[in-house]
Amino acid sequence: MDLATPETRAGVRPPRVFYGWVVLFGCTVLSVLSGAFFYSRGIFLPEMAEGFGVGRLQISLAFTCAQVSGALSAPLIGRALDRYSPRIVLAAGAALLALGYVLSSSAQQLWLLYLLFGAMSGVGWVAISNFGTSRILVEWFRRRLGFTLAIDALGASMAGVVVAPLATFVIGLWGWRTAYASLGLATLAVALPVILFLLRARPADMGLKIDNGAGDADAGPAAAGPRPDPEWSIRRTLAHRGFWGLVLVFGLMNCVWSGLNLHLFGHMRGMGLTAEQAALVLSVEAAVAAFGKPIIGWISDGVGVRLAIIAVTAAQFLGTVAFAAGHGFAVALPSAAIYGLGLSGLVPLAAVAVADTFGTRSYGAASGLLRSATLPLILVSSPVAAYVYDVFGDYRPAFWCFAVLLLGVAPATLLLKFAKDAPAQGPGEH
Repeated sequence: MDLATPETRAGVRPPRVFYGWVVLFGCTVLSVLSGAFFYSRGIFLPEMAEGFGVGRLQISLAFTCAQVSGALSAPLIGRALDRYSPRIVLAAGAALLALGYVLSSSAQQLWLLYLLFGAMSGVGWVAISNFGTSRILVEWFRRRLGFTLAIDALGASMAGVVVAPLATFVIGLWGWRTAYASLGLATLAVALPVILFLLRARPADMGLKIDNGAGDADAGPAAAGPRPDPEWSIRRTLAHRGFWGLVLVFGLMNCVWSGLNLHLFGHMRGMGLTAEQAALVLSVEAAVAAFGKPIIGWISDGVGVRLAIIAVTAAQFLGTVAFAAGHGFAVALPSAAIYGLGLSGLVPLAAVAVADTFGTRSYGAASGLLRSATLPLILVSSPVAAYVYDVFGDYRPAFWCFAVLLLGVAPATLLLKFAKDAPAQGPGEH
């Protein structure tokens, strides 16, 4: 029996260490930097409100501006990721994010903070987040795509473990302005070398194959993506039922995530926890989310994305209810662990769901449209929670509303329509 592959017959063997793992490492580092942007918001919010002499609603609008600019620019960034070198897009994103940090640290008026933080940091954050890095990873991996994307997203959660106590410490010593400027310089110093020297857009650029050439014959439709892998136009994407299923599922989950995480630190302080205890709660949430990501990725590769989504949503719901009903540090810690388990699948499952629905050729464009379409759901959560606090002096009513929203995720999964569910269909059939 001839066990040789065409590559070995030709005298060419795949490298022992697949370079895709190096690419995954670089993408994970960028995810740490993007996670620092997200997880630091709640730490900075009370200090910024005090510094500007305004309510938390006004400061939370700066973060909302960042989400708006990121979501509105996502379709353009996605198209650029599909058509040009992702390394150029990621490098530009890192520069914008870093510049936004530095310039925002010197802003003296709210409108300038909205402009600098919203217009610059939001666009840069989206570019170097999982949105940008996953575009590279779907070119390098197919058989274990869920697991790989989960490792990439793990970086953001690891940032949450470190950023909460570190930001609290730096702000306590030098104030939020110095902390923001330092965060910007650190982002640029780390991101650019990773993008320029570690990342490569595609295996073919190095004479390699997807998955190092393993499993070409038996990867299956779920791993290899839709065959053929067509290019989805904007019109066909918006007309596809599965796209709107993705909008509802991940729009509701991200709505709760965005609003709760931004105000969780303030909620913990309002419950009587010290700043250090509140930071520890955020770190526990992020740590559980980090360690849960590979597990959720492995589960999604085995049982499918739909069941994995329902499982993580259940955990997110229970954690939200626990935060709304619980009291004290002893209750906050396990609540954070439960909620963190729910967060563990949010980012990687969204990436896998988009890849399973639209393939890799139009992955960036479809992901960008998804970001924009979920924007209305995400926009309302942070300002509403801040308004509730400013009026009632308590975040609990907002947290109960978040829990109710999560009840709509499971029914919405029925709208999802993956390519493997109907392999004979083309992009125009829905």
